[in-house]
Amino acid sequence: MKLLEEATLQQLKAELENNITLYQHEQPFMVKRLSIIEYENLSSKLNLTPDSPSKYDAENIQIFHEKFRDIPIELASEESFWSYFSHVEFWEYMQIRWPLKNDTDTSSIRNRYFFGKDRPLFRHGIARLWWYGHLTYNPVLDDPYHYTKVAFKDQDRARLLIETVNISRNRVALFATLDVLLTLDNWTVEGKIEIIMGERENVIRPLMQFINSVGGVMIWDLLSPEEAEEKIMSFIHQLIQDNIIVFKKSQVLI
Repeated sequence: MKLLEEATLQQLKAELENNITLYQHEQPFMVKRLSIIEYENLSSKLNLTPDSPSKYDAENIQIFHEKFRDIPIELASEESFWSYFSHVEFWEYMQIRWPLKNDTDTSSIRNRYFFGKDRPLFRHGIARLWWYGHLTYNPVLDDPYHYTKVAFKDQDRARLLIETVNISRNRVALFATLDVLLTLDNWTVEGKIEIIMGERENVIRPLMQFINSVGGVMIWDLLSPEEAEEKIMSFIHQLIQDNIIVFKKSQVLI
């Protein structure tokens, strides 16, 4: 596996303000700087659509994670590893998935091409493909990426789930949460729900807080998947009682 040297990585960060136009070039500028004679354009392995950059996120996570599934956690936590990918072999993908908003958009570059103490690696344009796959992958299922697809029905949902510590660090809590959210999705598709009063602010965020608070007094790993789902569903039932989730009058919740 290739990595950027630490000195090169720090120099790139230090020069970012002056180099911003280089991040709009069709070809990766680091190829010349690193005197790379030949490199593989791994972007060609992913689905790319400029008109809707996030459309194939779930599919690309699966493709990427399957290819790099066996890399060690230590390497997957290395900024120099992911920054090499974002600056060289996945340059075309980065240009399409994370285009700069304007000629002064240094924040996007810092968030998507680098990460550090104040920028979570889940925001990195390439690292996120592996980490979302790693955390939602379940090899015991017929479709190991079932939970990846559930999470990425909504980008904000996926981000909140993964960035909530007591969920992302615990697959029992994560999978149970996704099972409950899938139930909500199915209720909506089936026409059972009249309205959800602000899903993000009144359902998803409070649900994350609930799971964090539960994780503060008990260990999710001690619960079976069924017990974990039941505990999370109890929170959903409270939202129903509070009329945050409103069912059609013809529907009876069992």
